[in-house]
Amino acid sequence: MLNKLNKLKLASIASVALAASGFALPATATDNYGYGYYEGCTPGYWKQYHHEDSWPEVYYEYNYVGYDPYQTVQSVFYAVKDYDLKLIEALKGRGGGEIALLRHAVAGILNAENKFVKYKYTPKQVKEMVNKALKSYNKKYIEKTKDALEDANEQGCPLS
Repeated sequence: MLNKLNKLKLASIASVALAASGFALPATATDNYGYGYYEGCTPGYWKQYHHEDSWPEVYYEYNYVGYDPYQTVQSVFYAVKDYDLKLIEALKGRGGGEIALLRHAVAGILNAENKFVKYKYTPKQVKEMVNKALKSYNKKYIEKTKDALEDANEQGCPLS
């Protein structure tokens, strides 16, 4: 099992390799919240019906932009090809590639928008990462984006 230092070294090497190939994940703010650590809940947390009360209700300039399990994934990530796929279905999706990316993307946006979760990425960064990866059609870039979101989603969930 890799220790934290080795994981950081591997992540740095992977980021350099992606950047050299023309693809790079966005740099995160040193600390988006000023706490010195990050949190994140897994897709497994968000897909449970009894946790739907934790789904964020967000207001931007007095406009409600909440998230509903039955809204389409494309309403959040415009580059998604499946027009009918719901957020809850993406969280329950099995498999790799784009399915895995969407599973972690939905968890990522729910984490980023939840005021009780100190998430590594902002909502804007999550959306940009996912849309860029999907539009690239590059399997390695999709996988690296999924890995970055997966890591952020597994930082420990403060919600119950």
